[in-house]
Amino acid sequence: MPVLLYHKVQDVPGEIAPAAFREQIAALHAEGWRTITMTALLEAFARGDVPEHTVAINVDDGLRDVVRTIVPALQAVGYAATVYAVPGRVGNGLHMTWQELAEVQAAGMEVGNHTMDHLDLVTLPTDQVGWQIREADRLLRSELPVPPATIAFPFGSSDERALRVVRELGYRLARVTKLGCAAPRDDPLRVPIVMSVKDGDSTAAVLRAVRRCER
Repeated sequence: MPVLLYHKVQDVPGEIAPAAFREQIAALHAEGWRTITMTALLEAFARGDVPEHTVAINVDDGLRDVVRTIVPALQAVGYAATVYAVPGRVGNGLHMTWQELAEVQAAGMEVGNHTMDHLDLVTLPTDQVGWQIREADRLLRSELPVPPATIAFPFGSSDERALRVVRELGYRLARVTKLGCAAPRDDPLRVPIVMSVKDGDSTAAVLRAVRRCER
């Protein structure tokens, strides 16, 4: 199954323009693609099920363009996504507030853990690795109506120390940034992406990427 990753969708040079994002979502919808959250993906894989013609859309970092641009575009075609938030940056002006994250959940999106400060976990002392994951989990649970069920590692970077904490907290799915198609047989704590969409990537390139996982 394809996991499609986005970060910023903003009308500024070097970022995906809102019009381009809307075009990509409309094209997926026109081809009959359905969407699935990462928790629903985990549940499907646990049953040995791979839903056909389905893509998991992920949006990392929790920037304000999620609530301004991304969610409305997804809602327009009945799509859902998983948004990975960085609690240490919530409400700093660039990132969504807790209220906005709650609104994202109310709109049918999933909000997951992207660690406290978006640092490369493998470069940190062991106590900081644990704190980055646990403190983010604590805040997401205390501030949002729906607790996080999945995690995405910043920069796709993790090691056994991070995985141990993730397991202790009860997370059963972690997403990385290695390229590939997600499958039930794979390690659910190292779920890959099929593409990290960047400025300049065409709608055709996005469609080609997700189609690869149906072969």
